[in-house]
Amino acid sequence: MPMADTAIGAMNKQDVVALAHLEKVSSKDSQHRNELGEDATQLKDYWRSPRLIGSLFATVLLANGIFIGYGMPTNVLSVINADIGPSPNIYLISLVYSLFTGVFHLVFSRLSDLIGRRYFLIGGQIIGVIGSVICATGNTVNVVVGGSVLAGIGGAAQLLYPIIIHELVPNKYRHWAHAAVTLSVLPTLGFGPAIARTMIAQTSMGWRGVYWLNVAVSGTSALLYLVCYFPPNFHMINSELTKWQEVKRVDYGGLFLYFSGLILVLLGFTWAQGIYGWNSAHVIASLVVGSLVLVAFGIYETYVPLKQPLLPVKLFKISNITACIFVGSMMQMVWLALNVFWPIQINILFTTDEVTIGLLSCTTGIALTAGELIFAPFFRSIGHLKWQVVTASLITAVFCTAMAAVTYKTEKMGIAFTILAGLAVGWIELVTIVITGLVAPPNDIGVAQGFFSSTRQVFGTIAGT
Repeated sequence: MPMADTAIGAMNKQDVVALAHLEKVSSKDSQHRNELGEDATQLKDYWRSPRLIGSLFATVLLANGIFIGYGMPTNVLSVINADIGPSPNIYLISLVYSLFTGVFHLVFSRLSDLIGRRYFLIGGQIIGVIGSVICATGNTVNVVVGGSVLAGIGGAAQLLYPIIIHELVPNKYRHWAHAAVTLSVLPTLGFGPAIARTMIAQTSMGWRGVYWLNVAVSGTSALLYLVCYFPPNFHMINSELTKWQEVKRVDYGGLFLYFSGLILVLLGFTWAQGIYGWNSAHVIASLVVGSLVLVAFGIYETYVPLKQPLLPVKLFKISNITACIFVGSMMQMVWLALNVFWPIQINILFTTDEVTIGLLSCTTGIALTAGELIFAPFFRSIGHLKWQVVTASLITAVFCTAMAAVTYKTEKMGIAFTILAGLAVGWIELVTIVITGLVAPPNDIGVAQGFFSSTRQVFGTIAGT
């Protein structure tokens, strides 16, 4: 049977395994390739399959939706507040989005490993579209906060895009595939601030246009997945248990501890921005209790005998995964904080023109994209991945710290520093994401990448608040 016929939509479990091991098979001997039916013609047909192409295009839109749904609104919170506020809850728009994205992404990635990803992608994005419609039509800050909760659940599905790339692309091409997806999100990751500010300055929709754009992109992606994306179904993945039995095995205790701990910690940081003082009982209690609950979550996942833990602690016995999660999340904190402060610096030091602020704010996102593309060839050709990460981390630390020296006389220096820091973070992101997917056990790729994405999102939220 031609590979075009077995691509994505009709692949059975054996086809998926054969594709995943294509690199190993081709490097050992051609006899195994013939046994698996993976010759050059079939591989060419696979890449040309309409369902594969549709799934990849849906994944590109999926990745873009992350930056439209979160990055663009975050860049224009002050404008939203001026239009339908003022409200002390304005920062909850970005906070609840990040919180629900981080928590539900871990759930989505874990369950999708067990029962398949198709309906998590489609259903999650439909919920996100509903949330964006609520935000686009809201007339109070609290309504937009409520819509952001649903949009954040959609973001949890959108963060599955690295896992989809790991599913569709053989090992030897994954770093290039990840770099290609990063290039495809340049319009929203790189130029998102400029697009958002231009909508405000040049269109009647204003800031609401950002949410309508997310409706269009996420809705199209969900439709393409509905038509084109047919990964192995539940019965191919698990023939021992029913879907309901798998649902009952979900680690609801761990989910409760993880969610409640995070929301308490993040609320503590948010309240300290003006609603309550840092020395108030509300802030101190939220931070202390939330931290203790997260510690309890770690103990619970480690020592309670769970049939299907939310976070398999065995993953942290793989030192490369632990290192990638820690370093990648810390650098995400630095980069997201830079994205918050850089537009403020531009507005205070250089200009008040909305379009100019948006254009100058693009340096960090464009640089991150360029960093992944520039350093993708080094992943294999240079090797020494540990030292690649160390070098990129040092570059990030130096130039993000140097932003403190920027004044109204040194605009070019600020632009240069944000570009250099963004390049380094892109380098780190490429290496850590690809390594995490490569060293995780096959049945736990989803939860490994999911926890990594979740911690990056949560660490970034803490840095932003």
